[in-house]
Amino acid sequence: MFKKPFSFKGRIGRAEYFYAYAATWATLLGLHIATFTIRWGIVVVLAGCIPLCWFMLAQVVKRCHDTGNSGWLQIIPGFFFWMMLAPGDPDRNKYGHVPSSLQSYGLELHFLGNPVRKLTTNLSEYFPLP
Repeated sequence: MFKKPFSFKGRIGRAEYFYAYAATWATLLGLHIATFTIRWGIVVVLAGCIPLCWFMLAQVVKRCHDTGNSGWLQIIPGFFFWMMLAPGDPDRNKYGHVPSSLQSYGLELHFLGNPVRKLTTNLSEYFPLP
């Protein structure tokens, strides 16, 4: 999870987007508490908000890519809430592999030496009849 978190390339699923969103808000809460408890708290907040905003922008762009859309759609107010609910493209799109697929982690299922591209009940694909 959080592979290349500051990169704007690739795709992430709903779960990773939700965790990124929750982590961002938890960090913002910590930064907010720091403004009142640390003498130079405002400096800590300003130094922490820049990478935090970059991180969240990158995560929203990758989530937009998962649905097959441009990352520029995030400028629509409230669009980030829709990204938590919208299903991603079930297949590879122009932004990359499906984030939850085994191939995106460098793994591939094999059956009798052949890569399994889809789950099927048609065994004639693997056991051809003479």
